[in-house]
Amino acid sequence: MQENQIGSKGGISIGNNSSWINLEFLKLHGNKIGDEGACAIAMNSTWVNLKELDFSSNNIGAQGAHAIAMNTIWVNLKKLCLCKNEIGEEGEAAFVNNTTWRKLEKLNLERNQIGNKAAIAIASNPIWNELASLQLGWNKIGNEGAVAIGRNTIWKQIRAFDLSLNNFGWKGIITISHNLSWEKIEIINLSGKQGNTIERCNALKITSLSQYYYH
Repeated sequence: MQENQIGSKGGISIGNNSSWINLEFLKLHGNKIGDEGACAIAMNSTWVNLKELDFSSNNIGAQGAHAIAMNTIWVNLKKLCLCKNEIGEEGEAAFVNNTTWRKLEKLNLERNQIGNKAAIAIASNPIWNELASLQLGWNKIGNEGAVAIGRNTIWKQIRAFDLSLNNFGWKGIITISHNLSWEKIEIINLSGKQGNTIERCNALKITSLSQYYYH
């Protein structure tokens, strides 16, 4: 159901479906679902087997993101993509309260106009200890948010981490470089907006990295 322009009404219809009890994968990329449709989907009470959900490019704002974060049914969710929406600070901040997605492995929140408040909320979630991939590129995260992420000790399974094209500086980079709990990390992308990507990545002293993103 990708890029079918189903809109909010389509999203509501999907959310109201109670027969897909074995649904595991739902891809809704590029459908202009908006907050109303996202809220309806988030309130569905039958998709207990859902493992992957793609909400990318759907004009979802703070209200829709809040409803998604408050979902208590998707206990088997492993992959959630919300990139290229309009979630912003208030929407992302709700993710700190999520206590349902204990199996979450991949979270993509690129291009959502999120800043420090949202980054702190994400870093503060106490149950995402299975997270292996986190994409936060193309946002507005500054030093405060990057420091909070760099101090996270829950993500012991993290392997790929993208904070490229944000607004943080050396304070954030140094904090991330000093994190010793990400023992399985393989890729960190800290590419900057000012063309100093090699300098930023060389600041990292984590010897276990097998790859850097310089561009």
